[in-house]
Amino acid sequence: MRNTTLVGFLVTALLMPVSAQAATAKAGASCTKIKATQIVGKKKFTCIKSGKKLVWNKGVVIAAPKPSHSPSKTLTPSPTPLATPTPSASPSVTVSASPTPVNTPTPKPTASPSPSPTASPSPSPSTSATPTPKVEPTTPLHTGTIDDPQPINTFLTKNGIKVKVNKVTDKVSELVCKTELIHDGCDFGGAVDADSTSRFVEIVITVVNNGTETWIPAIFGLFKDDEYFGGDFIVDGDIPGVIELEVGQSITLNVYSAISQEVKLKECLFFISESSAEEAFFLKVD
Repeated sequence: MRNTTLVGFLVTALLMPVSAQAATAKAGASCTKIKATQIVGKKKFTCIKSGKKLVWNKGVVIAAPKPSHSPSKTLTPSPTPLATPTPSASPSVTVSASPTPVNTPTPKPTASPSPSPTASPSPSPSTSATPTPKVEPTTPLHTGTIDDPQPINTFLTKNGIKVKVNKVTDKVSELVCKTELIHDGCDFGGAVDADSTSRFVEIVITVVNNGTETWIPAIFGLFKDDEYFGGDFIVDGDIPGVIELEVGQSITLNVYSAISQEVKLKECLFFISESSAEEAFFLKVD
């Protein structure tokens, strides 16, 4: 039921910007709402800020989704340790002394018998115990879903794309408002709106593209239960129209998401996806 609700929210989030534009989008044409999107043919156009104007960007070709294949794992048999044979102790040898002959009865003094030599016991060889190899603990794997999110500071990999949450900072509204790029919860003078019921959270993420095609994140932000809080990338003091990560590239991004004042950050998950909930990455932020 939770996944069904999430898909509904994501579809609404993708479709709402399109319906807000009356005219058909084309590169360089004016638009009315920043970050609004419109799909024309096989391209997705985004409304960006160019100088003091809002215009449509050049558009991004929408790649057809490809089925994901989970690689099969090959089990490597563990070698069976060989038992070390225990050497048997060598038997001790006892030497019997030869009796001393007695002289014929002649009035001569009787010779004293020679002492019998005592044989020294042969030392038994000592056996040393074979040390038991240590078994290193294994790190549990996570699927990166809502029910099994990836812990913070560890990479989650899906279809060659690796995503990691590096750092999360709560209550950065003052910093965001000073940029005058985002207006939710801010006055137009660059100050925090005192009557705002939301606050900004900064999520620093790293993305690595080890896949086979360009990866373009389309939906991202914070998620709690069935409530989705969208986000914005700020790169070099501006909000880019689109982020395109080519094969073999990696990037570290700052994502800013506005959440309700009463929502506890530790109850949220970070969410990023290229196009659908089935391809989404869910990661912990605490």
